[in-house]
Order: sequence, then C-alpha cells, then structure tokens
Amino acid sequence: MARMLIGSEIVEQTVNRVVVGIFVDAEKYNLDNLVLRMFNIIKNMLDFLAASLEDGDVERLREVEELEYELDRVYALAVRHTFVLNRLGGSPYLVEYRTFIKSLEDIGDSIAQLAKELASDKSILDLVRGVFSDRLKELKELLFYVYDLTYSALTSLDIFTASKATDLSQELGKYLSKIEAEVLASGGRSATEYAKLKLIFNRLTSISIYLSDAAETVLDIVVKIGRAHV
Repeated sequence: MARMLIGSEIVEQTVNRVVVGIFVDAEKYNLDNLVLRMFNIIKNMLDFLAASLEDGDVERLREVEELEYELDRVYALAVRHTFVLNRLGGSPYLVEYRTFIKSLEDIGDSIAQLAKELASDKSILDLVRGVFSDRLKELKELLFYVYDLTYSALTSLDIFTASKATDLSQELGKYLSKIEAEVLASGGRSATEYAKLKLIFNRLTSISIYLSDAAETVLDIVVKIGRAHV
C-alpha cells in the first residue's frame, strides 16, 4: 500500500506496528494537472490496447497493466488533494471532481481487466481481433473522440462541448451494443467462444458506461459553474 501512494514510505516497522510517513505536500499539487495526468495515462492504455488488437502483440497488453498501476498512484494522490482542498475550502465543486476522478479510475480498471482477459489466452486475443478487424478503426476513433471531448469540456467549461461529449458517450454505448448483438447472434461459434466474447463485451461496456459517467459529471460541473457566474 505504501508503494502505491506517491510520497509515502514505511519509517518504522515492528511485529505489531507499522508507521507510514508522508513526504509529499498535497497542497502543492494542482488538481487540474493530476486530472490531465490521469487522462494521458488512460489514453496510453487505450493506445496499447488498440495496438495489440491490430497486430496481436501480447506484450502491449502487459504495458496496459503497468500503466494501470501508475494510474492508481495518481488517482490516490488526486483523492488526497481533494481532501486538502476541502479542508482549505478551495473549491465548491469537490464532490463532482471526486466523482469524476473516480470515473477515470474505473475506466482504467476496466481497460486493465480487458487487457488481462486478452493476455491470459492468445486464442481470446485472436478471436477478438477477428471480430473487430473491420470495426476497430471506427470504434477506436469514436472512443478517443468522446474521451478528448470530455477533457476539452472540463478545461474549456464550454457547455456545448460538454453536451456533445455526453451525447456521443451514449452513442458509443449503443454502437457497442449493436456490435455485440451482431457478433453473438452469428452462428458457427462454440459455447466456449461465445462465453469468451460475452466477457470481452462486458468489459467494453463497462468502459463505455464509466466514460459516460465521466462526461455527465463534467456536464454537471460546467452547468453549475455557468449558473454561479450568471
């Protein structure tokens, strides 16, 4: 646990006592920069995942797992920073920001779980590659577009961008459902293949749901800030 927390070290340890010292001043961090770091890590995770589906390289999926560990560390620091801001009375939208960064962490967890499923059995990776061979580019572009719009809405506080991100995140969910229905309804698959594909689609759906949650939270933030300035 100490290794997962940025700036923490075990300073004393006995048979029945452990003391963890915190050597980082969370007040010096900027929440926006931490959110940007989380965004960049998740985008890298998605890049490695998509690349593995394109070329079948399992090692790229190992990189996804490493990036998830770094994401968890930044997430923990961001949570600590929100508690500091709450203590200092630094932001009126901390509840929304906590919800938002939790959605980002959930997205990362879902991507990592998907990567682990694909890396656990090369036959699963090959099966999924075959299913998405003609759809991967379109799915990747839509996913990245929603993701970029969500971050753009958060930084620009533009309600049009925030609304568009929310609408497109819902379209992403519908698109995934359509692909799943088409794939699972097609014949010629064994029960094992069906079960594997169903699990993969469940992971993809989780990513879509958490991304939609993130977009909706950003919309809430933008609307509330807009009302506060009216």
